[in-house]
Amino acid sequence: MQSFFGVQQRQIPLKKPGKGEPEQLVSVLIPAHNEEDTLHEVVESVANLTYHNLELILIDDGSVDQTLKVMYDLQKQYRTQFPVKVVPIVKNGGKANALNVGLKSAAGEYLLCLDSDSYIDQKALKQMMLPLYNDPKVGAVAGRPVVRNRTTLLGRLQLLEYIGIIDIIKRGQSFITGHITTVSGVIVVYRKQAIQQVKGWTVEALTEDIDMTWKLYSHQWRVAYCPQAVSWILVPEHLKALIRQRRRWARGGLEVLIRNRQLIFTGKLAEQWLLIDMVVSNLWALSCFFMIVLYFLTMIFAHALILDGGILFVLTLISIVQFIIGFTSSQRQGYIDWQDLLLLPMYFIFYWAVNLVSCITALGHSSLIPNVRAPGPARSGGLKMDKDKLVIRKKTSLGSRLRRMLLLILLWIIAIYVLAINVCFIFGIYSDALVVNYSLFNLSFHLYKMLGYLIIIIGGLVALYSVVHIRNLKRKAAANDKDNA
Repeated sequence: MQSFFGVQQRQIPLKKPGKGEPEQLVSVLIPAHNEEDTLHEVVESVANLTYHNLELILIDDGSVDQTLKVMYDLQKQYRTQFPVKVVPIVKNGGKANALNVGLKSAAGEYLLCLDSDSYIDQKALKQMMLPLYNDPKVGAVAGRPVVRNRTTLLGRLQLLEYIGIIDIIKRGQSFITGHITTVSGVIVVYRKQAIQQVKGWTVEALTEDIDMTWKLYSHQWRVAYCPQAVSWILVPEHLKALIRQRRRWARGGLEVLIRNRQLIFTGKLAEQWLLIDMVVSNLWALSCFFMIVLYFLTMIFAHALILDGGILFVLTLISIVQFIIGFTSSQRQGYIDWQDLLLLPMYFIFYWAVNLVSCITALGHSSLIPNVRAPGPARSGGLKMDKDKLVIRKKTSLGSRLRRMLLLILLWIIAIYVLAINVCFIFGIYSDALVVNYSLFNLSFHLYKMLGYLIIIIGGLVALYSVVHIRNLKRKAAANDKDNA
């Protein structure tokens, strides 16, 4: 799907401003809460943008450190390059409230919203402006976040997740439906007219980016995805903070699903598919939770260990294929190194476990704690950025390296064992001894055979649809060029 998305983008050129026409003014909104250590980096990245018609709006969301002072210092430093406005807010009211306040000071017709601990790529804004110039119904363009801090195991696992899962999901959604579930709040350009039409950001929303995406859909605006527009971000480096972040994401998605439930029946087909996907994801989480509980009860009372090798094989195979597609693109752009691939077996476990726990706890919190004000912008934890290097890594002790190596070797042995045994069963190259040694796994050759046929059929249908879809888009683009000529 990523390949078809790339073909679509190359085959259908976007209209750029004509020669001699000035660039439209873009207001850059950066809300910050206690970000004195990282704020200067994001402003520096804005100053390095190749898109020059900018104004910068720094919004201090009730910080108790030196963030406001840093903002005034940055205003003096960059005022000769572009206008810099500082908007202080006395009491912390959350990111959505800060953006609403900043909107009142914005003079541009377009709004670039960035997190205060991010670092935007030089060419990102020019890339994101193209869909807005091309289609007046595009209300927002989402960029692509890439993990920068890879100093811990958790940070490197999230790098694999952003590369192998989040990016591919958005590419696939954008290509098939023309919609995405949500923009990335860390890097997104809005059309100010669209924001004003939906009456700004919802202060009560836990996730202002998901909420805004669906508010735009409900007012007939389109949301585009631009993976070429990269923003380097800092991610949580402690498990507790990560679970808290993902639980907020999951709960924000539930809020949007409940608020827009009528669109499942009355919305556009693309919106219906995305909402149904949300429903299925939550049902999957609930099913997994109850099956895990049932499994442990069965193991305790029946005194038997039963592992479904078929499910393990299917999940592992799908994860590997999905990750390889994302890695191919990211390696070309220098976002990931081969050393990060050593964490691949752990990444599979990490992704499913973290998202399962986040979804289940979000469902529980929504039932037990229905009304919670959206928190302020998340802090980066005081992690300082290295000006000379975008990717942040650190050297570890020899003992830590050895322990990590032994764990990775063990995980790779298990992963290769599961794959090898299942491949033997699929092709019928196994012995009685192999069956005995693999008696812990409940395998079905006919199930694999049916699954293989099903994958081939679905893959063929998707490929056929993709080719026809690209041809139709090219035909429409040629017709539009002819009309404009």
